Amino acid sequence: MLSLVSTAYAIMAARGNALATERMMAEPLAKERLMSDWYGNTYAAIARTALIARSSDNTLSSTVAAPISDSVKRTTELIKKLEPLLASAEEAAAAAGSLEEQAARLADVAAGFKLGTTAAKPRPHPAVATPRLKLAA
Repeated sequence: MLSLVSTAYAIMAARGNALATERMMAEPLAKERLMSDWYGNTYAAIARTALIARSSDNTLSSTVAAPISDSVKRTTELIKKLEPLLASAEEAAAAAGSLEEQAARLADVAAGFKLGTTAAKPRPHPAVATPRLKLAA
């Protein structure tokens, strides 16, 4: 009988620990997934821009206009979902810095397309130029 009670208590305690771990990890995992999706959208935008820049097809930019628009909408939605999850000032500053870099790159690309070339001023990647986050060991 004691064995049965001990086993039942152990199962209930394990379930409680599992639920506590799930609650504890829900927010960091959500942030990680949103950041991963943001990175994927950004990488796809870079690939499309490079393709348009290298192509001699003048209709290519209008062909990929719809996917570009969808990507911008998805990225905007991701950023709106991510902003409330930023817990520390350091995270908020890193996100703001990334947004500034992204806006500057978009302005460069837009200026390049207006000039008929994408050879705009190159900007270093923010992770290489200035590290924004210091990772804890």
